[in-house]
Amino acid sequence: MINQSPPKPNTKLYFGDVIKLKHINTKNCLHSHEANYQEGSKNFQVTAYHNRDDNDWFVVEGTNASVSGQVRYNQTVRLRNESHGQYLYSSSKYRSPVSNQQEVCTCIDGLHEYNPGHSTWKFLSGTNCKDMPEHVEVNQPLRLVHNETGSMLHSHPGFNFNIGWGLLRQQEVTCYPPTQDTNNDWILFEIRGKFHHDQQ
Repeated sequence: MINQSPPKPNTKLYFGDVIKLKHINTKNCLHSHEANYQEGSKNFQVTAYHNRDDNDWFVVEGTNASVSGQVRYNQTVRLRNESHGQYLYSSSKYRSPVSNQQEVCTCIDGLHEYNPGHSTWKFLSGTNCKDMPEHVEVNQPLRLVHNETGSMLHSHPGFNFNIGWGLLRQQEVTCYPPTQDTNNDWILFEIRGKFHHDQQ
């Protein structure tokens, strides 16, 4: 009998997959929950959280239902929180509560001042080389740029919500200018979907 090695896991990201993103510098996970900002947009908060729970999962979607296949770098995506159904969202109109940078929240059609363009993003490769990969993959450094403003999804140690916000030990997430700041760096570290098996 010939022993067959198990198939290699599929590391590519596909539209429809459900993912977790981890902030490389702090190891905290992108997270959203059903608690509103007290100021600014007053939409659901987005944080980077050291614990792992179901509020960390985001569904990768295209701009319409017909978009399918593997996700390429620089391709427009939307990230919908699997738990509460709202989209990762940002607007230059609102400032974050702790660092006064551009606020990041989640939002959906029908809520206050919703603009679908504010919920679109692009993955950029974090690989500093000429031969950058074409498709987004698990365990590869990346950045997430906000289409509307050009700012990058960002988090930073030392900027945590205080007791007044009811979110002790949850780290602020913002949008920040597209600089070489390593606090703009994330990694796709968990994935679920029909093309993936046992890759958590």
